[in-house]
Amino acid sequence: MKIRKTLYKVKRKLLQVIYKSRNNKWKNQKVFKNIYDKNLFHKGEEINEVSRSGPGSDLLQTREIIKQLPVLFQKYSIKTILDIPCGDFYWMKKIDLKGIQYYGGDVVGEIILGNKKFSSNNIEFIQLDIIEDPLPKVDLIICRDLFVHLTNHQIFNAIDNIKKSSSKYLLTTSFKDRMVNNDIALMGKWRPINVEVAPFNFNYPIDEIFENCTEDNMCYNDKYLLLYKIEHL
Repeated sequence: MKIRKTLYKVKRKLLQVIYKSRNNKWKNQKVFKNIYDKNLFHKGEEINEVSRSGPGSDLLQTREIIKQLPVLFQKYSIKTILDIPCGDFYWMKKIDLKGIQYYGGDVVGEIILGNKKFSSNNIEFIQLDIIEDPLPKVDLIICRDLFVHLTNHQIFNAIDNIKKSSSKYLLTTSFKDRMVNNDIALMGKWRPINVEVAPFNFNYPIDEIFENCTEDNMCYNDKYLLLYKIEHL
């Protein structure tokens, strides 16, 4: 009788964990699907129909990344990449990915379906939630312009999940001149974050890409992509 009760409690706890995970995934998908459907990353004069991933994903704001990523790939012998969120693959398709296995991950299913036209032997798109889903083990995880939309707690959960993948490097957005990191109440909002200061304190990036961001009259010209060894986070 005791064994049966114990098994019942274990089963109930497991079902609660599964339900909670599914519920969180559904909420996360709903937030970013709403942003995608309503094109909320664009506002006023910034509207640019070439990409729904926001003005930071146009070819002007990604020009330095497009030039410097291949150099970084060669320097660190990158052969496998998880780009999450991949968005609509607008600027990434300008990068030569020959010899690299590329996985584009995004929480919005419609984005993944739309990206299937770019699929090839070495380019694959997968619906993934960076917080809730197991991530593939790769040489490099590119996580550009995502943590700025997550609460601090969600960022830490995402980092824990990234570590579980046993991947080697993380390349992520940071605004280096910000000395205070504000939190946001809800996923999907935005604020600049500096991953090198509290509460994140990601010390000792091993490399960086200066984006030379010109958005909002140069207000975000401290925007970088910082490269970290995941095992040191």
